[in-house]
Amino acid sequence: MSAYVVTHVHVHDRDKYEEFLAAAMPLFKKWGGEIEVGSSECTALEGECPSRVVVQRFPDSDAARGFYESEERRNLRDATSECCTFHAILLGDDA
Repeated sequence: MSAYVVTHVHVHDRDKYEEFLAAAMPLFKKWGGEIEVGSSECTALEGECPSRVVVQRFPDSDAARGFYESEERRNLRDATSECCTFHAILLGDDA
């Protein structure tokens, strides 16, 4: 069963964020990740909107966890902290 990761991103440095995405996307795809929807246009129904919301789909929760917990992804965390802060929430499967 597919698993979904909902990510709220607060971008601090757009150029570094683009560099991070370029480095992360091949790894993301290696784990079977697909972007279902991503947008910087949102309307808060309750609370506040982040800079960007992304819904990612993985084949299952093991693949989602594999991506986020991989050594390659951990190596990108420093780049992430320089350009943005985010919250990633896993939904589906055994999450």
